[in-house]
Formats: sequence, structure tokens, C-alpha cells
Amino acid sequence: MTLVWAEIAKLGQWQPLDSEEHIHPGELTGSTTSDERDQGHVDRLTRSILHHGYSPERHGQLGLNLTDHGENIYHHASGIETYPEDHQPHEHLLQALQDAGYGEVPVHIHDQQSDPDGEPAPRYYHGTTESDLEHVRPNHSTRGTFGPATHAPGYAYATGLESAKDYAERAADQHGGRPRVFEVHPRGPVEDDPKFDAAGNNRGNNLDDKRSRHGFSVVGEVPLGHDEEY
Repeated sequence: MTLVWAEIAKLGQWQPLDSEEHIHPGELTGSTTSDERDQGHVDRLTRSILHHGYSPERHGQLGLNLTDHGENIYHHASGIETYPEDHQPHEHLLQALQDAGYGEVPVHIHDQQSDPDGEPAPRYYHGTTESDLEHVRPNHSTRGTFGPATHAPGYAYATGLESAKDYAERAADQHGGRPRVFEVHPRGPVEDDPKFDAAGNNRGNNLDDKRSRHGFSVVGEVPLGHDEEY
């Protein structure tokens, strides 16, 4: 057992690990194609990096997210030249660093993998009526799914297995369709989903609900045994 994991074991529970490493942009892989990126954002950042040199405070900082299901880059921190309306700044920054031919840069590492000596990472689930789900993306509206309470914009949601089943059943009751539950894994840091919204309304969510600004990717669908009912 490594020293870091030994210290975690003393706490009696799994915790993500955060660190920073210098990594060459050419060793990192994004998840978008050139058609999906905004080339204007990429060109603007490339010119700035060539003119000023790369600076996390100016251009933002990449993060590398590690889970039991793989790794991905994400947007760890904004810089003064990060556009607020840019919904994939990490992809644009990575491409700009590569286009500028830049060398090693500081990358924040967010390790959400299971403890190699036995403590498993949390498993997350998403309840829905949507079929063929591949990603749970951040919701940029504030309308709540159930009742009058609101969501904070810019988050995607996941939860424990039983809560996901509950949400799937509620969605089917209110909107029709077949309840489905998908196991998902996070694409960046995860936090507790607040029980109350900014106006003090109980949002009707469950205590094990989580949210992330970076979304979740689907691992697979969980069989519910409801096929004969739909």
C-alpha cells in the first residue's frame, strides 16, 4: 500500500486524490473532432499563447480525470481569456497548445479510481426514460425535473442505484415511457447535490444525489425486469 493510500485508509472511507503534473499536450487526447470545436476559439487562444507564452491564469488550466473506466481531460480552471459562453474550453485549450507547439504544461490530476488495496470508488447511476443514453450532459436551464424547485444551471446529475430507480419510475409516471437506469462514471470532480435551491425550496432530491459540472459517461444499462410491462 502506498503512503497516500495508507493515509486514506486511516479515514475509513474512499476519497479522490488531487495532484499536479507537467504533461506535454501531445500526450493528451481530447474527445471532440475538428467539426465539433469552435476554430475561432482555438485560433484566438493559439495566437495569445504564441504571443504571451502559456499561463494558467490567462488561458485556463487543463485537468486529467482518472476513473476505473478510463481517463479524460476536463476544464479545471478558467483564465482571464476564457470565454464564459465557451462550453468546451478544455478542448479548445488543448488544441491551441498543440497548434502552438507548446511543451509541458501543468495539468491538474483528479484521481477517482478505486483504492488499489481494496476500497472501491463510488458507483453512480442515472434514472431516465431515455433509451440509448451515452452521456449525461450539464443542464444549462434552471427548470427542475420534479416540482417547483429549480436546478443550478451548468450541472449534470447522478445518484445511487435505488435513487436512480426511483427517479426513473417518477419520470415514467409523469412523462410516459419505460423507466431505465444507467450506470455512469464522472468526467470530472463530483459534489453533493444541495437539498434546497437558492430560494429555499426543497428540491425533492435524495440524500445520495451528486452533481458535476463536467457530466457523466454511460458504462451500461442496469436491467430492471420491467420489459413485460412496457
